[in-house]
Amino acid sequence: MHLTGGRDFSWQDGPKSEMVVVINQAAARKFWRGEDPVGRLGLIGDQEARVIGVIDDVRAHSLEAPAGPEMYLMVTQASPNGAELVLRTKLPPATLAATVMQRLRALNPAQPATELRPLQQIVDRSVSPRRFFVWLVCSFAALGLILASLGIYGVISYSVTCRTQEIGIRMALGATAPQVQIGVIGKAIRLAFVGVVVGASVR
Repeated sequence: MHLTGGRDFSWQDGPKSEMVVVINQAAARKFWRGEDPVGRLGLIGDQEARVIGVIDDVRAHSLEAPAGPEMYLMVTQASPNGAELVLRTKLPPATLAATVMQRLRALNPAQPATELRPLQQIVDRSVSPRRFFVWLVCSFAALGLILASLGIYGVISYSVTCRTQEIGIRMALGATAPQVQIGVIGKAIRLAFVGVVVGASVR
């Protein structure tokens, strides 16, 4: 989350100091359109909170849905309901889980067991519907290409079979194999071009 204005939280923002909040750009546009929200006061329930910073919009719920107005509170000033811990490590989650839970329970003995998931797994789950749709479209496109190729091959093969006698006569009169091949391929390309034009006009 990139800070675009103001400052980030600090440990001086404690439970006895003024309540502060960091908002995203969507909230800044909605509540302070065209103005700098840093230093302004807002209401959180029945408490006043001062805006100390603005961050970039983050798609927190879905990659498809645009970011809505959001605010972030300092953990020492608000109850962290549903808080999530993010760790940067090169260790596998299974190796790290026991140590993390031990540290969390040292801070909070009532801390329930939790599941550690790699961030890439969360991202993959979020984009899986779109990825499946792209895979499905690519599969149908590949199938259509195969069917079109088989159809063109069948037309060319039938055309060559019908012109076997003509090709034999041309070669007897001095036509070379490359010339015959160019003639057959040229006719196939012309037919394919006509088919593309007709298909595009019908569409």
